[in-house]
Amino acid sequence: MNSVANMQEWVKLEVGKVEQSYVAKILNMTGAYRREIDRSKGYHGRQLLELLQNADDEAENTENPSVLIKLEQDRLIIANNGTPFSKDGILSLMYSDNSPKIKRQKKIGYKGLGFRSVLNWSQSIGIKSGPFSIAFSKDNAIGFFKSLLQKHPELKTEIEKASTESEEYPIATLAVPKWKETYDINTSEYDTYIVINFSSDKVRQDIQQQINELRMEVALFLNNLRKIKLESPERNETIARIPPEDDEEDDAKDDDYEEIQLQDESGKVIDSKKWRIFSSTDELPEHLRQDEMTKQFEYDLRIAVSENIDDNINRLFSFFRTEVKFPFPAIIHGTFDLDGTRNHLNKNEVNEFLLEKLAELMIDTAKQLTQVTEDVNWDAMKL
Repeated sequence: MNSVANMQEWVKLEVGKVEQSYVAKILNMTGAYRREIDRSKGYHGRQLLELLQNADDEAENTENPSVLIKLEQDRLIIANNGTPFSKDGILSLMYSDNSPKIKRQKKIGYKGLGFRSVLNWSQSIGIKSGPFSIAFSKDNAIGFFKSLLQKHPELKTEIEKASTESEEYPIATLAVPKWKETYDINTSEYDTYIVINFSSDKVRQDIQQQINELRMEVALFLNNLRKIKLESPERNETIARIPPEDDEEDDAKDDDYEEIQLQDESGKVIDSKKWRIFSSTDELPEHLRQDEMTKQFEYDLRIAVSENIDDNINRLFSFFRTEVKFPFPAIIHGTFDLDGTRNHLNKNEVNEFLLEKLAELMIDTAKQLTQVTEDVNWDAMKL
């Protein structure tokens, strides 16, 4: 039974296992520390997008698939409905390369490392989800480190050999969670709350900038979320995704379109746009299936064509916008194999194959656009 008391005891036991692992081999500690530092750097500028991806992953089969992004003076709150954290989910934070989402995700390019992106922002991170109520912080990790040396002073020499002079406390922040009894927020509306505490004006400005830069198109290729609610000093709006089956207005005309709305605090629509989605989903051929552990063989390609075929973002999307230039009057998404920054394509045979399939989809999309109406239609020429 996953009661709060049981989960509190389980967290304590798992932290004990971490200690045993470090005592047995100090490289387990220094290696985890360096992986955490390396991966937290890679996502700079995309932290909110990675948190949105996490929320979208857990919103499958949820009655109200929505997420709240709320910026306050000294903290950021991310709250979402959907599957709460499990034991495996907590372990995936404590141990990198161990995400249960990687194992259940069949599409290529999925890495499941986004949560680590917020470490550069935070003094501490709290998670209230299901029976779990835990916190991570550098101070707690340092306390664990000092306690480890007090219990095992013989490790000091090994640590000095395994670390550099600049690595005073070479221990991963996420490796040692601590149970957190209470939160000073209402945690009844959503299934999961992540509270990121910070003290820097620069961090607050960075978060506000990322909130301001979230365009309507950010919701276009999400699989599950329907609403992204933004609350901050400079922006208070909701981005709402309305799939074709939810559009009750003029079914004959809009049946094929997916609409993204921008709503104000009262729910009034202040902007909206509609796209028709053309897609291609299949599996990689046998000779390109290299990742036998995760079995991520499926690919998903989509082209979103607006009513006026007037999009000018000119960047490739992989769920969210990347920095790959792609001059095209539509929005293109693909489950490409991206580099560590999630902004550029890795140069490999898988991506070459996907780009060939994308070219075929673009041609097929242009052909389908000529058949949208019975009238002579030159829209396909824009592609």
